[in-house]
Amino acid sequence: MDKYIRYKLNRLRPKTRRAYATYQNDCWEYIVEKYGLYDPISWTKEEVEDFINSPKVIAYKSSTQNRVRTTINSLMKFLGKRDIFFEKLEEEEPVPVMLSLKNREKIFEGFKTDYPHRSIIYNTITMIGLKTATRIGTHKGRELDDPMKDRGILGIRTRSIFLDEKPVRINLRDKGKGEAGKLWDKYLDEEGETQLRKYLVWREKHRPEWKDNPFLFGDTTVDEYRTACKKIRKKYDIYEIDRRGIKRWFTPHMLRDTFANEVLLTFGVEKGFMPVAELGGWEDYTTLRKHYITAEAINQLKRNWIKDLEGKIKTRPEPITPEE
Repeated sequence: MDKYIRYKLNRLRPKTRRAYATYQNDCWEYIVEKYGLYDPISWTKEEVEDFINSPKVIAYKSSTQNRVRTTINSLMKFLGKRDIFFEKLEEEEPVPVMLSLKNREKIFEGFKTDYPHRSIIYNTITMIGLKTATRIGTHKGRELDDPMKDRGILGIRTRSIFLDEKPVRINLRDKGKGEAGKLWDKYLDEEGETQLRKYLVWREKHRPEWKDNPFLFGDTTVDEYRTACKKIRKKYDIYEIDRRGIKRWFTPHMLRDTFANEVLLTFGVEKGFMPVAELGGWEDYTTLRKHYITAEAINQLKRNWIKDLEGKIKTRPEPITPEE
């Protein structure tokens, strides 16, 4: 196993290496505990397949199960056991998850307790995500001299925030591939505005080195925020159960899911889809309905309206009303 780690894992990126090592170690511990076989050379397909179908592994979503299978296939190939191979599963469509109010409170309190010197940064990032359906973004995509390469929340520039408008408007790029130059306006409600103003006062007082930094969150990186989210979700047990009954730990992407569902439930079908589509950057009803709206939200809406509106809603200035 050590030889495999030196040969294979050291050539991978740190995040991928950790995943490979974790799944490989899980497999080894499972087979040792159940079959008493310490040497992987002595493993047969029966023992390995037993691990692949163990309760812990099958509880993972299909994409994670495929990573486990890839890890085991790679190990078996290295050991010369090419007859032990597992085909990938057909991956399931992503299931949207809406964060409960209780879990949102846990997130904010977790940042405050565990990251006292950076909590206001992380809480403001979280609040903007909940209020504007904005991606967190990538640190590497930001460039001081090219605003068109900015992406998501971490790409927000202080000059792109219009505090004198009601509601407060934030201008940023938040589109996917093929829309590199498209800008979108995001709006904050009173709660979001209060948090943002509080953060700006703190930034001026406690981050003087960011005075000439054009980005709202300075040199904060997406990896720092995601790492903080991962730590507090485990420590404070922050998860939701999706419609398949699977435990889903808190991730930054859930902020977009939560925004989409809250706007829809607040305004209803007639007015709800258009604000969600326009503010979230979704181009049509299909993407929004399939990947972001939860079954619970749909159950609270009028079913006949969903049927009438399906396939007709596009991102345009005025909402479409159902035909009589």
